[in-house]
Amino acid sequence: MIGRILDSTSYDPFENLSLDHSIFINLINMISPITIRFWRNNSSVILGRGQSLHEEVNLEYCKSNNIEITRRISGGGCVYQDLGNYNCSLYFPIKLINGDLQTIGSILSSLIIDSFPNSNDFNIIGSTNILFRNQKISGAATYISKGWILHHFTMLINANLDHLENSLLVKDNIKSERRRSKYLPTTNLLLDYNAWKYKFIQKVSSKLGIKFSENTLQEEELELSELLYHQIYTDKNWINRGKRNQIQFRTDKY
Repeated sequence: MIGRILDSTSYDPFENLSLDHSIFINLINMISPITIRFWRNNSSVILGRGQSLHEEVNLEYCKSNNIEITRRISGGGCVYQDLGNYNCSLYFPIKLINGDLQTIGSILSSLIIDSFPNSNDFNIIGSTNILFRNQKISGAATYISKGWILHHFTMLINANLDHLENSLLVKDNIKSERRRSKYLPTTNLLLDYNAWKYKFIQKVSSKLGIKFSENTLQEEELELSELLYHQIYTDKNWINRGKRNQIQFRTDKY
């Protein structure tokens, strides 16, 4: 099988999350190929799909520091991102990796670690939290539908850790019926990201049995991404409460 590598040039968090969703929908519809996408966001806080905005985000701090806030389609915890945080999204059929969600997360996390030159300095907590010398440098979230998977993860290379600490409320002891993020001390890796990226692509290619090459977005992906951008990811109803207009959102049947 042949897969595609995408290097996104946009740093707009709303656009990047819309594109993540669009590629996945087009993948299910057999339009998009299996894909690895690398991308970054400007200063922003990204909520997990089912989380509470007011329980997770320091709204005053974000407003004062021009930090955008939005919400992704996948679950998991709330994260801070900027140009020093690197993201990667994997889109592929679940059948290529046998196992349940936790097993898949552990396998993909192991591929990330095995791509580092000093892999013995890393360990995994909860299948998708990667620690470097007991400090978190990577987390992941997953969205699954109809036998297909979107797995996206972060990597702290040179992020603003002050913004990370102050924009999130993970340290606050808030009782909630919704999923709360868990606090782990964080650090930056300060490594050669491109060298890691090249080796990671090789590891994924070998594991999935797919040959990847650089390519571009398809017209269908761009068109749907623009629709999702306006109807969901910049919509205050979605950002504030994780709810969407089901009639407007007719493009997503999954």
